[in-house]
Amino acid sequence: MKETQKTPLVSGRALDKLCKDLAAAGVELQCMEMHHHGACVLRHAVAPYRLTDKREMYSISKSFLSTAAGVAFDHGRLSPEDRLLRFFPEYEDRCLDERWHRLRLKHLLSMNTGHADCVMASMMAAPDSVEAFFKQPLAYEPGTHFTYNTGASCLMAEVVRRAMGMSVPQVLARYVFPALDIGDFSWETCRDGRCQGGTGLHVSASDLAKLGCLYLQRGLWQGRRVLSEEWVNLASSAHSDNSSGGSPDWKAGYGFQFWRNSRRGYRGDGAYGQLCIIVPEWELTLAITAECSDMNAEMNAVWTFLDAYLQGAQEDGPGLLQAYQPKGKLDGTLRDTGWQSLKSNSLNAGAVRVQTDARQARVSFLGEEGVQSIVAPCDAWQEGYLFGPDLLVSMMWGHPLFERRKPLHYAASSRWEENALYVECRMLDSPHTFELRVTLDDGVKVTLFSPRGVFDASLTLMT
Repeated sequence: MKETQKTPLVSGRALDKLCKDLAAAGVELQCMEMHHHGACVLRHAVAPYRLTDKREMYSISKSFLSTAAGVAFDHGRLSPEDRLLRFFPEYEDRCLDERWHRLRLKHLLSMNTGHADCVMASMMAAPDSVEAFFKQPLAYEPGTHFTYNTGASCLMAEVVRRAMGMSVPQVLARYVFPALDIGDFSWETCRDGRCQGGTGLHVSASDLAKLGCLYLQRGLWQGRRVLSEEWVNLASSAHSDNSSGGSPDWKAGYGFQFWRNSRRGYRGDGAYGQLCIIVPEWELTLAITAECSDMNAEMNAVWTFLDAYLQGAQEDGPGLLQAYQPKGKLDGTLRDTGWQSLKSNSLNAGAVRVQTDARQARVSFLGEEGVQSIVAPCDAWQEGYLFGPDLLVSMMWGHPLFERRKPLHYAASSRWEENALYVECRMLDSPHTFELRVTLDDGVKVTLFSPRGVFDASLTLMT
């Protein structure tokens, strides 16, 4: 797949303005793909990112969960009007608050369960996530109060499993993804092994665009019915009044795991800038992966770009940012600290070794299982993996779910600045970046930090 594809219909000047608007708002664009009138008109990845990288999508997971629920609906296994306790008969006599008996699947799907707050934090690390959900008291009558609640999505994933006899990932892998030519993907689980449902899905930017196209085509894919039009209508319609929210695009209504847009259409979105915008009136869908702290500013920049595109502006211009350049150079000094012992740390490394020359830096960690190194050139990006049992670059790092986690997949570059070595690591399996700051005064000190605060800032390794 080409990492850049653009038809002449897309204005280079409009794309340049989009990049500048996003940058001014602190948004780091990573990948984007746009389809209009059934054709791909734009596909682009800013190096070192790729359209095919499988990456954490955060709450866009909910829109894929909705799709699996739609499959169960189409098979006659569930209805939005079903009582929740139909699928959890073991709780019929345990739920003394009568409101539980009036809670329906449509309330789970539309974030209207009656909870005052999101209950996901208590579910993720619980021995039994279902029990943890039912332990959280209801504050409102179901259907009367919108509360964004990833825990409701997590429980809906368990409903789908009980209805279909297979997990949400298995439902999608059997009934949806083959038609869309989506191959490998993964979905994180709670401690008890149940699918997280509302977060934790790892798919690519192109996979995200395919989901948008499926909904834009009202459940059809290349003439084949994959999802019923009835479900597409249900999922994309507003079922919750969230007008008391803040920004316009987050108070225009909420469907079945999709947000309604303030202007047109609807979308899935995930923390830190992940978007799948679907505008049936324009026959258009746009998928974006990014890292940002202000998604409202991101949405405003996207609407401005779409306005220019739809007005037919085709001016030449610089176009899209092609690559994120390394931030500096090494000082050319040959260094080799040899192995230096470390205090206890989240990498479980007993020693560290730092080597530099004019071309690259190498930071190596020695653990009981062997050596792992971050090799970072000063004028390019180099991919690698880093593993630590308590290491996770994610907004979920505060949840100790597993004894061992997956390796972090990154692209690294290095620079020497203010008497310290900096190794910048752009994650290829999540939206995030992190840096290592290495100082060599009084031994070796390595500090890991994330610019957007999604990394445990206390992870400091010292000799």
